[in-house]
Amino acid sequence: MFKYFIGLGVLFMVAACSLPIQTTVKVPPDVKDFLGDQMISVIAAPERVESFRVNAEQEKASSEALAGFPISKQGPNLNEEQLKKIQSLIFDENSYHFGIEKSCKFRPEVGLKFIKGGEAVVILLSFSCDLWLFAQGDDEKIEDSDPVREELIELAYSLFPLAK
Repeated sequence: MFKYFIGLGVLFMVAACSLPIQTTVKVPPDVKDFLGDQMISVIAAPERVESFRVNAEQEKASSEALAGFPISKQGPNLNEEQLKKIQSLIFDENSYHFGIEKSCKFRPEVGLKFIKGGEAVVILLSFSCDLWLFAQGDDEKIEDSDPVREELIELAYSLFPLAK
């Protein structure tokens, strides 16, 4: 009988460990309006986040691409600390300059792919113009990332140390 209860306890622990972690995040109204509920749900609780170096020239026909920008190198998946940091930046309204139009060309260097089930959200980072592009399927949104430039560069260097 005792072995039966131990077996049930172990089974319960294994089942509990395999359940997806539900992350509740508080998203300011401006950020929620910008990203939308679908993007937020993927970014808030991804199964993994992949990193990439991308070529700055967009090619619509490339099969190995993020939002049309060819992948030049795959990097490591984000660790828990990196994930928490990028999520805190994304979900902070002070990370954006909403409504500012820049005249520079969007030329991304780094891409992040948040994956949750069959859904994915891609974030491309352009340091030459301090813009970040959020894409899910055909839905693309671009915004000024000047307020978090240093933090985004630090993240990029942690993923691609030779990029300095």
